[in-house]
Amino acid sequence: MFVESASKGRFEMKSQESSRDLISRHFDFYECSYSRFYYEGVGKCGSNFYQRRIRAAIPPDSSGIVLELGSRNFELTKVVSSRINTAHLVLGLDLQAPQYGTENRDSHTELPLRALMANVENIPLANSTVDLVFHGCFLHHLERPLNALLEIRRVMRVGGLIIYYLPCHPGLLIRLWQRLFTQRHLTRVARESNFPEFRPQFIEAAIHKGNYLGIRELIRMVHRNDEVKSSSFPFRIPSWNLKAFDLVVVRKCDVVAADTKSCS
Repeated sequence: MFVESASKGRFEMKSQESSRDLISRHFDFYECSYSRFYYEGVGKCGSNFYQRRIRAAIPPDSSGIVLELGSRNFELTKVVSSRINTAHLVLGLDLQAPQYGTENRDSHTELPLRALMANVENIPLANSTVDLVFHGCFLHHLERPLNALLEIRRVMRVGGLIIYYLPCHPGLLIRLWQRLFTQRHLTRVARESNFPEFRPQFIEAAIHKGNYLGIRELIRMVHRNDEVKSSSFPFRIPSWNLKAFDLVVVRKCDVVAADTKSCS
C-alpha cells in the first residue's frame, strides 16, 4: 500500500505490518544489538568512560554488603572489583535472570556474588543492611523512579554510600552523541539485518522514561537529610545541556534531632 507524504511531497510505502508487531520487532532487535554498540567501538569508549568514573568514586577496600542495580550479569561489578575486593557479599539486582556469574564466586572477579531477581521498588532486604549501592544506565529507564529511590534509601545503613549515575538526557550533548553515533550505528546494523523499518528515535523515546532534571529533583528530595555531593562529566559546568552525565554520591545520615544529623 502506498500513501502520499504531504510533508515531503512524494509517495512512500506503508507496511501492512501492525504497529504492535513492528514495535515488538524494534525491541527484539534492540535487545540483540545492544551489546554490539555499547561494548564495541565508539559505544565502548562511552561506556568505559562513565564506568571508570564510578569506580573512582568508590572508596578503596569498600566492605560489607554491596548492591549493583540493574545488574543482569554483574557488568559494572567486574569494572569496580578492585575497589570492593573485601566485600562480604555482592548482590546484583535485576528483573531478569543473570546470563552468567550466578555461582557463589565468579572466576573473573573472585568476589562473593549472588543474583537477586527482584523489582527495585520492592528490594527483598531488611532495613539498613547495605553498605554500598551503584548502578549504570538504570534510573532513567524506570517507570516510577521515586519509589525506587525511597526503597534504595530504606535498605542503606547509616554511613552507607550510594553512587547515582545520572545521564543528562535529553540534553544537547547527549542528543548530539545519539545522532552522530548511537542512531547511525543502530540504523546501519538494522539495514544489515534486513530491518529497514527500524527507527532508532522510537527506541530512544521508548526506553528513556525519565529525564535528568526530573530525576535530579527526586534525588534532592529523597536525600534532603543526607550528605550529597555531585560531579559533572566531561565538563564541570552548571549547564546540563553541555555535559554528558553527573555522578551524585550520597552518604546516608541519621537524623537524630530536628536540626542535627549524623552520617557516621
